[in-house]
Amino acid sequence: MKILVLPLAALLLVGCAQSTVRKTYVATTAPLPRSIYIQPFDISEAAFTGWMHPSSGEMPLRKAIAPLEFADDLKDELSKLAPTAVLKPGEKAPEGWVVSGKFDLVDAGDPVARKIPVAGILGAGRSTLVVHVKVTEAKTGAVIHAFDVSGGSGGTGRWGNTGAPGSGNAIYHDMKNAAERIMLAISQDPHNYGLRTAP
Repeated sequence: MKILVLPLAALLLVGCAQSTVRKTYVATTAPLPRSIYIQPFDISEAAFTGWMHPSSGEMPLRKAIAPLEFADDLKDELSKLAPTAVLKPGEKAPEGWVVSGKFDLVDAGDPVARKIPVAGILGAGRSTLVVHVKVTEAKTGAVIHAFDVSGGSGGTGRWGNTGAPGSGNAIYHDMKNAAERIMLAISQDPHNYGLRTAP
């Protein structure tokens, strides 16, 4: 019986943190561009909660920096598809695609609740990140893709895993997971399932 319990417990602790495309507004057949530019996402209207007390003096700093942190995560992921750069304020993309959007919700959840053994595994203190993504053609402004991405820590317990924070700060894990999901959503055969290495 113990042999069966350990694998089941392991399954509960991994794979629960994820980001998914919740709704697609525009989807076209445009091929991948030669270059991608990232406009840091707007966070001005987003609810930004969790991790630290709202009265903390550091909260406005974390919120202001979040778009730049997410832009760096997106750059890491989208560079797998084409050369990618982050646009500075007032800078325009000369060609290729521009990835922009806005944060709707950034909730780091409660790391203390995630430490409680059973409650954490069942999703207590879970984090949530919701972003709206828009991909446009730099020269024409035509919308190529528009969709919503949502995710969070899920029921990963106190220890977490490579994609989940456990009892740590969930914001950075959630942003990395969302950036990866955006890359997978707009890429063609992202896992090279069609690759053949033998005749």
